[in-house]
Amino acid sequence: MFLAQVPSTPGLEVVAIGDLFPDQAKVTCASIGWSKELIAQIIFSQDAVKIMQSVELDVIVEATGDPIVGITHARHAIANRRHIVMVNVEADVACGKFSSEGSRGGGSCLFDGLWRSACADLRIGGLGQI
Repeated sequence: MFLAQVPSTPGLEVVAIGDLFPDQAKVTCASIGWSKELIAQIIFSQDAVKIMQSVELDVIVEATGDPIVGITHARHAIANRRHIVMVNVEADVACGKFSSEGSRGGGSCLFDGLWRSACADLRIGGLGQI
């Protein structure tokens, strides 16, 4: 749902997508209405940590649905001083309190899918199979 709104949301820019199957992620983006030009602008990678370390982002959206992978991504994001939005209820249920406490002094970590795209001009990296 989120990615389907990207082409029509002014000020929202997805710059990278981490996925176990990057080629399938491109096909999925095309199937939800992304133009070939938009897809060509996105970094698609299997290496989420590399995205966090090397791509300029305002926020990371963690949506893998896997609690262990989600917490691993959250910990790497926090270690790299990146803001992360956890759209991963499985990780929240398993470790939400621990992960949000671990963010003190670094980036921010928001659980329960409470984040809204109300902020303009965000550069976003998404992690998760789409």
